[in-house]
Amino acid sequence: MIVSTQGIIIKSFNYRETSKIVEVFTKEDGLISLVAKGVRNNKKTFGVLEPLNIVFVSYYKKSTSELFLLSKVETIQSFHKLLNDSKKLISGLTILELIHKTQPFGNQNIHLFELTDKILNILKRDDINPYIILTYFLIWLLKDLGIDFVEKVRQIKEITDFIYFDSYTGNLLIKPPNKTNVTKLNKGTINLIFDIYRLSVDELNRVKVLYFNVIEFLTFFESYLSFFLDKPFKFQTIELISNDI
Repeated sequence: MIVSTQGIIIKSFNYRETSKIVEVFTKEDGLISLVAKGVRNNKKTFGVLEPLNIVFVSYYKKSTSELFLLSKVETIQSFHKLLNDSKKLISGLTILELIHKTQPFGNQNIHLFELTDKILNILKRDDINPYIILTYFLIWLLKDLGIDFVEKVRQIKEITDFIYFDSYTGNLLIKPPNKTNVTKLNKGTINLIFDIYRLSVDELNRVKVLYFNVIEFLTFFESYLSFFLDKPFKFQTIELISNDI
């Protein structure tokens, strides 16, 4: 059958001489893979199937295959301008990584799709720090996965300088144990997470931050997600980060 729906391009790569394989997070079917035949020779679709773009797609869906055939694609929102801002680009690509690594193929998740759609549009704005937008998305993605990180932190009575995550036990600690498998998050970031948690996505411009250690933040949640998803989790976008803010 033919399915027509909105989608967010997660990633794409060349396939054979003229085609592409495209991973799309769709409103109708969640995360899917499409083969776009001959698309590299079609000037009308040049740049459409690039990560972060929001598109309208039609595809032939078969119950016997996990790779569907793309029939039609049109751009709804293009995000190529994010390429000119490293922090916006890193935040956007990290959001795509989170979707790719947490969402099962073929499972509809309309709430997460609508949140991602809204988040990507807000990422275009210049009055909100991109890492604040990323943090908001991660907090609510965790809740969607059944992990209330904020509530777990609230159960800690007193935080001095850091909280520590023990990836063997899954516990949050106020003192580092004598182990090597421990990541940490500074108190300033924890307070920032609490501030963001209390706001709606449309209120994120109220959050002001002078310093945010994004590498520490992503490294901490690599370990956290690896434990709760029970599989290795690594952010490729960490390699793109050169400076903290």
